[in-house]
Amino acid sequence: MCEKNIKPADKNESTLEAAKLSTENMISRSQPLYNTVEGVLSAKAYKLFDIYLSCINPQKDDTCDVIIRKTDISDMLGLKRFKTSDLIITANELGDLKFCCRNVSKDYLRLNLFSFVHAFHNDNGEVFLHVKCSEEAKRLFFNLETVGYIKYQLKNTLALSTKYEIRMYLYLQKQKHLKKWNTKFNDLKKVLFLEEAENMSSYDSYKEFNRRVLSPSIKSINEKTDLKVEYSYKAVRGKGSASGVLTFTILSIGGMVLLENIKSNDSKYEESSERIKQQIGYDMIVDTNNVVYVDQIVRIMCDIDMADDVKSAIKINSISVPISQLQAKFKAITEEEVLYVCEKYRAESKKVKNVRSYITSCLYNAAENLKLDKLKPKDDFDDFVSNFHSLDDYE
Repeated sequence: MCEKNIKPADKNESTLEAAKLSTENMISRSQPLYNTVEGVLSAKAYKLFDIYLSCINPQKDDTCDVIIRKTDISDMLGLKRFKTSDLIITANELGDLKFCCRNVSKDYLRLNLFSFVHAFHNDNGEVFLHVKCSEEAKRLFFNLETVGYIKYQLKNTLALSTKYEIRMYLYLQKQKHLKKWNTKFNDLKKVLFLEEAENMSSYDSYKEFNRRVLSPSIKSINEKTDLKVEYSYKAVRGKGSASGVLTFTILSIGGMVLLENIKSNDSKYEESSERIKQQIGYDMIVDTNNVVYVDQIVRIMCDIDMADDVKSAIKINSISVPISQLQAKFKAITEEEVLYVCEKYRAESKKVKNVRSYITSCLYNAAENLKLDKLKPKDDFDDFVSNFHSLDDYE
């Protein structure tokens, strides 16, 4: 049972430092954490959950014990006043969360997601929240490469207003690697936990569901987050609106338009795109977390491939390189090199001012840099990456 009442700090809590919060912090939410957690949260509780996730390092399970200042939480939530009683009520929602798992006997168990979710105060009367995931739940928070995860910045969910908007955003993040997909109307209602709403029957009609939930959620997501999406609905004749099918299309991610949404009447461009996708093993390497980066790389490779003036030059690390030389180099790029460039761009994206120039240079140097990186000790990788290129070359 989680402790949920405010109290003075104990010895353990007094030795822990308060987490440093930033809306720019990244969140890695595992697929099992998305799929198996039971409970409908308020918008505040969803945001508090994401604030906690933004404080942990999914590579280090000793970061699961987090202390957060109440004033920092209220700042993140955009609240001028946040009573301690309100903090406790919101924290209680997290404390009550369960997840379902199977033990060695293959019996299903419902266990607490968190072992600690409670408020305390220090000697100065400053209020903090102590949150720690349970030992049983650690596999849902850490070593996420083995179970799959979605990744997004904290500021996206903090910008949304309702629990439906947040739940819809998480659903779109989970599905975005598909770029375009269909889902049944009834299945989408389950995603949004509408089957547990007190007035559930009022959402049986698609028209009412769209007016009250879907349309305002998508509008808010398009205006306030890194995703841009459109949707359409098709009723199934003779079976009622509850049996209809929705089609979602991701238009852009982080301001980058997906390759499929670039309107082109040039069949040669389409041929170039397909050839490059086959060359780099596009279908094998793309996933929900790198799709926008891989698409950007394909677009740049297509532009170079289709360039007519092969004698003109592009600056690579302050050296002019002929287009013909770039074309030859790009025809040899492998899937490993594309993934390498994706990781480098993701690591340095906040510093990059000219994305096209940066990615073009990284692609040109990818084969050589990848070989050099493999020769470097693993602990020196970050220093190596930061020192190899001057970002001034890409401004």
